[in-house]
Amino acid sequence: GDDIDYDGALADYDQAVKAHPADAELVLRRGLWQAADGKTDAAIDDYGTALKIEPGYPAALLSRSQSLSDRDDHAKHDLDHAIADLTTLIGRFSDSAELRLNRAYIYSRDHQMDAAIDDFTAFLKMRPKSSSALRARAGAYAELHRFDLATHDYDRAVDIDPYQPASYIA
Repeated sequence: GDDIDYDGALADYDQAVKAHPADAELVLRRGLWQAADGKTDAAIDDYGTALKIEPGYPAALLSRSQSLSDRDDHAKHDLDHAIADLTTLIGRFSDSAELRLNRAYIYSRDHQMDAAIDDFTAFLKMRPKSSSALRARAGAYAELHRFDLATHDYDRAVDIDPYQPASYIA
């Protein structure tokens, strides 16, 4: 809400991190507050610091990938780094449908449609009744002018969720 004291919370986390600089979770939590306050660069720095303290820290990798994707600074190759973080996580948690879906959306935003389709397909094998993932994969097919496959996915999305207008519009 509007009454959250971000400055106060961040000041408290600054003191906690200063007292315990090797605590990756404290640094991660400060990063989460930075992100919530719209301080994306500071949040990404904190996630990176947490990863230096605890390499491979899953929560820091996921949080950093999300913030990099949100920032989407092409000069800093944010989407490439977000994809790399998610790829690391997928290597460790190969049965996570959500990680695949997150990476698929980032691939789509980065216009890597074949890779996006691969991840949407992997997600749909785990969650076959996701009309939103079918629409997203259909959009990637459409970008590649593979309209027959796009139409098939849109039709399946309508069959799964006939009351979702987005499927009909797409």
